[in-house]
Amino acid sequence: VVYPSVTKSCAITSSTSKTFRNHFINAAESYIKEFNLKPKKGKKEELINHLKNDEEKPEGGVAWYVLDPDNNGDLVAIAIFKDKESYLVNAERPEQHENFMKMMGFLDEEPTWNDGNFVIGENL
Repeated sequence: VVYPSVTKSCAITSSTSKTFRNHFINAAESYIKEFNLKPKKGKKEELINHLKNDEEKPEGGVAWYVLDPDNNGDLVAIAIFKDKESYLVNAERPEQHENFMKMMGFLDEEPTWNDGNFVIGENL
């Protein structure tokens, strides 16, 4: 099981948009972990708070975002690493497994995962 380290979720506002764009300057070279989180009934806010309070910043990590869809669906998260090697090193850390197990306490099932590279990206 592979689980990206989490730092803080972030809303894109005028104060964070510059920071957000800066993370994507080398997007074509970055390695991406996208995943869906299905919270247990009544545990969505607790899960969000748990993720917000995790201060760990993995080496090679570039950014981390969580989307709470307007349709009140499952949370969608994306973790961005500077390269695949950095991602793999982080995934093998024992602390990462501990983080994953804590997060699973809030979920109905294991997240669905998608890994890869951006093939198109543009700073606006």
